[in-house]
Amino acid sequence: MKYTGLNSRQVLQSRKKFGANIVPGVKPKSAWYFFKETFHDKINLILLGMLVLFLILALFGFGGYIEPIGVGLVLFSVGVIGTITKLKSQKYSVDLRNKTAVRHIMVVRNGKFKTINTEDIVVGDIVFLQSGETVPADGYILDGRINVNNSVLNGESAECPKESIVGFKYNRKAEISADDYVSKNLLFSGTTVQSGECFMVVGKIGVHTENAKTLLSMRNIEEVKTDLDMKLDKLALNIGRFGYIGGTIVAIVLLADAVMVAGGINAFLSSGALNMVHQFLNVLIVSLTIVVAAVPEGLPFIITIIISQNASKMIKHNVLAKNTHKIPEAGNIQILCTDKTGTLTYGNLIPITNYLGDGSQVDFNSDLPISRFIAADILFNTGAAFDEKGKIVGGTSTQRALLSALDRNSKLFKSVQKEIKTLDKIPFDSANKFSAVRVMRQKDKKEYILYTGAPEIILEHANKYIDVNGASHRIDKNKMMKIVRENAKQAKRVLALAFVSGNKLNAKLPDDLTLVSLVSIRDDVRREVPSGVVRMRDAGIHVIMMTGDILDTARAIGVDSGIVTSDKDLVLTARELDAMSDSEIKKKLYKIKVIARAVPKTKLRLVKVAQEMNLCIGMCGDGTNDAPALKRADVGFAMGSGTDICKELSMLCFLDEHF
Repeated sequence: MKYTGLNSRQVLQSRKKFGANIVPGVKPKSAWYFFKETFHDKINLILLGMLVLFLILALFGFGGYIEPIGVGLVLFSVGVIGTITKLKSQKYSVDLRNKTAVRHIMVVRNGKFKTINTEDIVVGDIVFLQSGETVPADGYILDGRINVNNSVLNGESAECPKESIVGFKYNRKAEISADDYVSKNLLFSGTTVQSGECFMVVGKIGVHTENAKTLLSMRNIEEVKTDLDMKLDKLALNIGRFGYIGGTIVAIVLLADAVMVAGGINAFLSSGALNMVHQFLNVLIVSLTIVVAAVPEGLPFIITIIISQNASKMIKHNVLAKNTHKIPEAGNIQILCTDKTGTLTYGNLIPITNYLGDGSQVDFNSDLPISRFIAADILFNTGAAFDEKGKIVGGTSTQRALLSALDRNSKLFKSVQKEIKTLDKIPFDSANKFSAVRVMRQKDKKEYILYTGAPEIILEHANKYIDVNGASHRIDKNKMMKIVRENAKQAKRVLALAFVSGNKLNAKLPDDLTLVSLVSIRDDVRREVPSGVVRMRDAGIHVIMMTGDILDTARAIGVDSGIVTSDKDLVLTARELDAMSDSEIKKKLYKIKVIARAVPKTKLRLVKVAQEMNLCIGMCGDGTNDAPALKRADVGFAMGSGTDICKELSMLCFLDEHF
């Protein structure tokens, strides 16, 4: 073992000094807390006041108990139903958080590898990270090389290379900026290892990580009142005014009548204190009755019942309503801002199209002679593989994307896996821009070298291509490069598959390659998104996509998702938006469709500007970088697979990822 890591005594000392790798969740609220929340509603407060006054009067023999009992039953029913609804919502939310709470990671302790819960990691631990794992804390790379996906932090889905720096000194107190996310060797909690492996030294854990700081700061942002809350408050105010004015007028009239019956003011004042108190109490009872009559006691009960039913229906459709008053608010949305990666798109690369050397397209798993070359190249010329559960592990994100194109249960896959034997490999190298594998066909012992690499490199050394039947033809390189350029405009990455007969495998490409196919891959738009965007547009909702990706990628996804539909639609970078004043943004808001290179403050600013225009704005996202805007928006939507921060701060959560 190259590293010894911490020993048991050092682990205890570190835990005592820096604490555990835990971010405390929001403390579950009690049933009593939710019941008390019932009386935050102004109409319920009016009723509660009336209940107390009527009860006091009844105790002194003025009036009966029917009024206070009736009002009390209404308030109790509203409180119980509301409490049950909120307790259910809280339970679903806790269950959702607990699903992703237990994660395990490999650390080096006492000179040995040990698998532990990520919550048991301490500062100073040496963690061994592999492809597909989530970084469990903040720290730096001690040894090795990896590519990470920082999209939860900055919204960028492009892989960020990380490697060790000799002699690096970690500063726990240093302020972290957005530039540090893409620094050479710093790692941050919540990001994902896309490829490679490394040893990481833990520098910050728990509440001290950047991810946790964002979460804790977001908890202090006050939610915007819903339209329903504001209308109910206004109704309560109007009812109160109407009731109080009416009660006051009635009281004045009744008092005037009592004075006249007594024979004047002097006669009334000389009638005795007991008589005057009795007259005043009678007037008060009638006045209060007028006030109570103005209040629709059934309204809070009806609203509570409807909201409770809505929350239950939403759960059946895989939408968790954490704030039930946001359900009707969602129907008021005029602007919907949405993240791209993991929200509009799947959040991982998938193969899109397979082009042959003549420009035609073919399915990856078709039963054709050329399919054997395609399958063999993808299956053996990779660092990725299927595990025993059929999940793709290892390799780079590109290699995993290619492998996902193959159907492991197909006859083609099984026969190629059985017939081809791997002899030697050259792993992918960013300098050479290709990988190669030497294989042998078992039935005739014939050897081939299979290549996967950048299309411009492979095409430079190719002079032929094979058609669907395996027949060889002269290649038109210009035609192939045109396909590459067209895909690049659509933010698709293209890889070339090629082969050569023989057994000489070396670091240089031969000049007689035969092109098999060009494969385009991309983090593609979710299947339901285009139709969803059309439905929102038909409902009068303006959709704006905000992403950390580059402008070309953002524009391409905007077009494919149906958000960008015209040359007049504005596709901006965050820098261009920052250069605009708030008034300029307000004038152009309904023309803005896409914002590229967006950072959290970009998203938050747009939400605030729209709210200044008295527009109801929704925000949909899945990453930590979306959290501030999610919290501030009138309605915040989170994807179920999103970060814990997103799910905690959102008001509505899509449990099934369905945009």
